[in-house]
Amino acid sequence: MDQVGFDRFVSIVGGQPAVAFLPNKILWFKKNEPELFAKTACFLQASSFINYKLTGKMTMDIDQASRTQCLDINTMEWSDEIGDVIGVVSRSRELGGNREIQSRTLLTERQQAVTRMARMALGAHADAVVGMRFDTCQVSAEVIEVVAYGTAVRLAEAPGFSAPGIDLPRPSTGASATHPPTPPTV
Repeated sequence: MDQVGFDRFVSIVGGQPAVAFLPNKILWFKKNEPELFAKTACFLQASSFINYKLTGKMTMDIDQASRTQCLDINTMEWSDEIGDVIGVVSRSRELGGNREIQSRTLLTERQQAVTRMARMALGAHADAVVGMRFDTCQVSAEVIEVVAYGTAVRLAEAPGFSAPGIDLPRPSTGASATHPPTPPTV
């Protein structure tokens, strides 16, 4: 990777070059197995190979791509500069499918998760959901999993407790289990 230079490499991939990552493995393969390298059509990580066997599509999700040290973190596309050095031509520009569609789908799923969580909290006569978090995982190029969790709580004044300057919020009466509050826009 000397041709790219250390600082430039780090600015492209976001990390230091290491022998464990794909560029160095490909360079080793090219040097030590030139006949096989010349016949190789595609390099896939293990999860992408499994996805290929299941779907027939050679894709790599953006999470895996970012760990190859071949992805330009500034453009979220394969780096032509690194590809030139290791002798690999990038043919696909859409990593893991259409990101615009995935973003809209993810937003919709998160909003639905908030609505379901609010309904469950109201059904349990809770006043709020606290500590709410989202986790997402791209299972494959076509499947994104959304997990939402939090703790439903009921607000109450504690007898004998005073906290000057802090008022407890009062439960709203406008929502019901069938009509939860509108989730915030994410």
